[in-house]
Amino acid sequence: MDKPINRAVHEGYTEAVNILVEGRENYDGIDKLRTQQGRAIAVLAVDYLLGECSHKVLLGVPLKG
Repeated sequence: MDKPINRAVHEGYTEAVNILVEGRENYDGIDKLRTQQGRAIAVLAVDYLLGECSHKVLLGVPLKG
């Protein structure tokens, strides 16, 4: 994830970890992320906590390069 091409994935999973650790079951703050892909990953983390997606979906975002 250290490659610049994966910056959006890194951003999203960093926020996803925060969401999971906090147990945050709402989308507050996600709109402040810089990238669309980062926001999408963060939304998946909330959806996971709400039981609306599986761990496979949450962890299935591929890296580039």
